[in-house]
Amino acid sequence: MTTLPESGFALRVPHAEPVVADRPPVMGAAPLGLERLGAAGSALAALRAAYGPR
Repeated sequence: MTTLPESGFALRVPHAEPVVADRPPVMGAAPLGLERLGAAGSALAALRAAYGPR
């Protein structure tokens, strides 16, 4: 990140620490969708395996 966005962020949320995500957004949405659909745990394991270990 650049200094300007970080400084603005720090003013609004002083105790937060910005990080750069190392996973695509689907890794946040897909598990929620699988859970909502009642998918088996193996479906979530397959999703995680497709994107590699954390």
